[in-house]
Amino acid sequence: MKSNNELLKLHKYICLELKHQRNLQKLRQDKVAFDLGFPASYLSNIENGKKETTSLVTYLKIANYYDVDFKSILYKAEEKLKLDENL
Repeated sequence: MKSNNELLKLHKYICLELKHQRNLQKLRQDKVAFDLGFPASYLSNIENGKKETTSLVTYLKIANYYDVDFKSILYKAEEKLKLDENL
């Protein structure tokens, strides 16, 4: 079982991976936020890991918008976290 600290770290990496996916697709944050019905500041807070209470549904909506399976987002986030912890 992961500690609360480990879960918060993973949360940050999930958020960064969502931001990475948006950047890969060359999408503007304000456009994505508008299309999803969020204020741009809300999406910015999510991408920067400042919204610790983001719902799973919100993550799924964002991943779906990018046409990326959330399992892939989670896997990549976990792998990047492992790499950074081994440095």
